[in-house]
Amino acid sequence: MIWVLNQYQNYCSSILTTIL
Repeated sequence: MIWVLNQYQNYCSSILTTIL
């Protein structure tokens, strides 16, 4: 379950980086 949250956070960070 931890890795799922980690992947989700990484995904969100990637999107934010792309937007900014």
